[in-house]
Amino acid sequence: MLRTLRTKGLAPRHWKMVGQRLGLAIDPGHVTMYRLIQLGLYDDEKLKTIKQVCEVATKEYAVQQALEGLDKEMRSAEFDFEFTQDGTTIIVKKLPELIVMFEEYFLRIGVLKTNPNVKNLIDRLLEIERIIKNVLELVNEWAEFQKNFVYLHGIFVLEEIQKALPEETRIFLQV
Repeated sequence: MLRTLRTKGLAPRHWKMVGQRLGLAIDPGHVTMYRLIQLGLYDDEKLKTIKQVCEVATKEYAVQQALEGLDKEMRSAEFDFEFTQDGTTIIVKKLPELIVMFEEYFLRIGVLKTNPNVKNLIDRLLEIERIIKNVLELVNEWAEFQKNFVYLHGIFVLEEIQKALPEETRIFLQV
């Protein structure tokens, strides 16, 4: 009984579920060994019910750990910058790798969405999914912008073209 009740991930909602299934009022904040024995939770039938709830708690805990790991991994992604060869423009390095990394995160969140034990963690999952979608969209757009900018920048910095451009454009291209 004690081993079962020490299940990782056993949250107040699980204690409430145990209480409802057994027809008991169990407050996890005020549970004592005496109270557990008094309620007869060591009884085989009651213990079977408790084990069923603990199995659910264990599965939900695994999903929670996966979500937390994904969130931590995603937030630790680093964007590296470097100057172009002419030293006038800063670009984001390894954009394709970043895109692949965030696409993988998006796939992982999709797998977690299909897990039947995610229902109590759906708000957190949707928040992480939204962040991943936004970053992935931004990185894809930035990759396209950077590719075009670097290509065109080489043309517009030529001296003959610079002379033909308006002053505002020349200032922008020199930044």
